[in-house]
Amino acid sequence: MLDSSLFNFPSLPSILVNGQLDGCTGDDRIELVTKAATDMTTSPSIHLGPMARKLILILAFLGLTFAGSVGVAPAAQAAGTSYNNTDPYATGCNSGASLIHTYYVGGGKFDMFYSGTCQTNWVQWTGPNVCTWKRVQSDYGTWTRWEKDQATWSYSMQIYAPGTTSVDVEFAVGSAGYGGGTCGGGAWDYAQHGGYTI
Repeated sequence: MLDSSLFNFPSLPSILVNGQLDGCTGDDRIELVTKAATDMTTSPSIHLGPMARKLILILAFLGLTFAGSVGVAPAAQAAGTSYNNTDPYATGCNSGASLIHTYYVGGGKFDMFYSGTCQTNWVQWTGPNVCTWKRVQSDYGTWTRWEKDQATWSYSMQIYAPGTTSVDVEFAVGSAGYGGGTCGGGAWDYAQHGGYTI
């Protein structure tokens, strides 16, 4: 354990060693550690050589890095959940997204994509020109709205699901034998329904 008495200024060592970053999030952590490091390296009552000043700044950096690496920071989580039930293309989350799973059904397929940038998931239908309904959910958000389209390609809204968070999918695939695959009338009743978890 680092002995804060060596510095005659306990704020930075105690912040880094005694867990005083607990309860602080986002910009508060950065401000707290940066202020303590600045005070230590510029205080006229503390006489530090160049190497000691560098050590303090390194400790401050390591403290912020460690504090930010444990779990999903609440600020980041709040930003992530703001993507829940939004359009992955309108938000730009589709850019650079990865295909992570394919589910074949009804003569077509549902592809699940993951956005590393937004940490969201959604499914896309590719197949016959019939009505499809699709929605997703995760531990970070309830079901997105049903996205209903009659098209050979369409997609659901997205849900925040960072890292290895499981994602549930529900779908229905309409029948070409009912109104040519229309979404109207009793199409839902004639559709093939299902779901899965990734």
